[in-house]
Amino acid sequence: MIKNIQVDGKLCTNNKKIANAFNMFFTSAVTGLRQSLDLGSNARKFTHVVNHSLPYFKFKMVDESFTLNALRQLKTNKSGGLDDISPRLLKDAAEGKTECILFGTGPKLALSTSFSVAIDGKALNRVSEYKYLGIVLDASLTWNAHVDYLIGKVRKRLAMLGRIRKNINMYTAGTVYTSFVLPILDRCDTVWSCCGSVNTDKLEKLQRRAARIIMHLGSSEKALNLLGYVTLEKRRESHVCNLVKKCLSNRCP
Repeated sequence: MIKNIQVDGKLCTNNKKIANAFNMFFTSAVTGLRQSLDLGSNARKFTHVVNHSLPYFKFKMVDESFTLNALRQLKTNKSGGLDDISPRLLKDAAEGKTECILFGTGPKLALSTSFSVAIDGKALNRVSEYKYLGIVLDASLTWNAHVDYLIGKVRKRLAMLGRIRKNINMYTAGTVYTSFVLPILDRCDTVWSCCGSVNTDKLEKLQRRAARIIMHLGSSEKALNLLGYVTLEKRRESHVCNLVKKCLSNRCP
């Protein structure tokens, strides 16, 4: 095991810096070798030339199963290779974790039956829905799947609020709603605010139910008026306006 090397003319004992130095060296060496041999991506030709030129350094030919097995066993995020494909992405593709989605209107998506994406020869599974950073994207961007996902999460928390309501007062119940339920409905709402009238009504029903639980009333309208809650749709409109204002004043990251 190498314990120290010279990096930029100085003795280095830091394992991370030593590893980075070797990565940079081998990347530049392989790049120069590939350019000098002009072999492109022909693995067999590359193996033949190197094995005949360097008798003490042999390459063994490997098949796809060997490569996939090596990717599955990859434990660290190593530096990218000559193709600039992240090893983490290659590993996920080998394990079937990486998926692809094609966005478009319904009629156009129906015509794209032959659409496929591959990474390093491994075909990715095409899906109609994909969850990214907590947002469920569907192929037509109707946001139906995301709204259903939100409804499922909020219903569980409202059920919990209903069970504990008899043990807490109105103000505590309101705090539970604004702290544990409302943030779910507000999260990234500037992205999916154009979710359509049907989805909007589904979400409003959740807040009306929450208001009835908090106020211990049978009328949603009366409960909302007493609480002073604005509709979720107006909250989303306000968030969109604030985001646009920040963009225009260069205050967005």
